[in-house]
Amino acid sequence: MHRSVRVLAAALVAILCIVASPKAAKANTGVIHTVNNSKYDAWITIYNLGKTQQIDYGRLAAGDVRTWGRCCYAAGSYYYVRAQVMLGHKVLKDTTIEVVPRLARQLYASSCSVYGYARVVLVGDGTHFHWERHDDAPAQCM
Repeated sequence: MHRSVRVLAAALVAILCIVASPKAAKANTGVIHTVNNSKYDAWITIYNLGKTQQIDYGRLAAGDVRTWGRCCYAAGSYYYVRAQVMLGHKVLKDTTIEVVPRLARQLYASSCSVYGYARVVLVGDGTHFHWERHDDAPAQCM
């Protein structure tokens, strides 16, 4: 009986520490940033690991940056970011990169927000296009 009382007391202390913690983490859905460093517009599609579901999609203008955060880009999960580089209605190049968001921390209001973060850059010279990874996740709070 003494053991069960100690276990119950330890569980209550743990719950109180979590609830009363001044730095409660706010979970976020995560983001993927895409940067288009080419002179061509691109149609972006983001897929799940098995490429069975389109999670997000849309236009990324030449020289533009777009943040995709509509869904569940969790740190450590696998996604595919596809770019169809366009010239008018013609696809010049179709390129895909595997993305694994890293854990990032950012000060949000007065608490630390923890979320998945990934950044990829589309580069190209008119003939050859490819993605480059730049996962420099912000870590404003620890």
